[in-house]
Amino acid sequence: MIVQAVSETMFIKEFDIVGREDNFSFEARRELFEYFNSLSDDTGQPFELDALAICCDFSEDTVDDIIENYSLHDIVQDIEDDEDTIKRIVEALNEQTIAWHTCGDKILYQNF
Repeated sequence: MIVQAVSETMFIKEFDIVGREDNFSFEARRELFEYFNSLSDDTGQPFELDALAICCDFSEDTVDDIIENYSLHDIVQDIEDDEDTIKRIVEALNEQTIAWHTCGDKILYQNF
């Protein structure tokens, strides 16, 4: 089997090619590329790009949607600053999975 190296540009465009352009923002796609590239370097195993599988394994949602979907109202109820809210949500998600703040009020995380 021949495994082709995947560039960041190829990775980002693959979501458009498979019709999943709305699943992740540009920033989230860049974060995912960095994550899989780093994982490949750490394990010594080449990364095989499967955008559909990534869409099943990861999500990018707004802070409000995550709070609602994962019932995280209690951990943010006393926070008034948006940056602190985002930080707290990312910390809560990282207790269960992996998560990143991508841009604005969006958070990228591995589904759990």
